[in-house]
Amino acid sequence: MICPKKSEYSKVMKSKEILNNNKMNITQDTKAIIRSLFVSLIDAEINTEAKKKRLTSISGFSNYESYEMIKGKFKSFILKDDVNEFYLFNLFF
Repeated sequence: MICPKKSEYSKVMKSKEILNNNKMNITQDTKAIIRSLFVSLIDAEINTEAKKKRLTSISGFSNYESYEMIKGKFKSFILKDDVNEFYLFNLFF
């Protein structure tokens, strides 16, 4: 059974009678939504990988230098807001 990470939500899921003869009762709509989710995740991963390859094929481009430029000196990670801010700042100059 797939359960949420947070214990309070996990307890709710476990307390419900969702198992019937060791099989989950999943409607066709739910199966379609789950399938759509996985297809979307796979498509996004393929798209991301294609863009990475295209980006790294540009001569003079460095993944490391770009990452360092966006994150700044004092952080060990970057956030979506950092990328947006970097993009907006460099768009006008």
